[in-house]
Amino acid sequence: MRYILEKTVERLYEQDITKVLVNDTLEITNFSKVKDSNKLKLEFELRKTQVEVVTNYKLLDSNDNIIDERNIYVPIDGITIIKHEIEVISQ
Repeated sequence: MRYILEKTVERLYEQDITKVLVNDTLEITNFSKVKDSNKLKLEFELRKTQVEVVTNYKLLDSNDNIIDERNIYVPIDGITIIKHEIEVISQ
């Protein structure tokens, strides 16, 4: 089972998550991804010149399908780094 979980994370890392859509309008393609066993960690940076408040963001694939999404409220002051972690588990 662990093999399947790790392969799923590897696919998310290598292929599936290609961009972040912030507030349904701002597309981010420059972000970091780190895989660790059954977890994928992402980080992206936002500047106040891009957006003043983040109310949501979506992780998208190359066809703009939503892989994951979050509703948040984060005022941006200067440079802000947003971190997102996906843990793949079996049910």
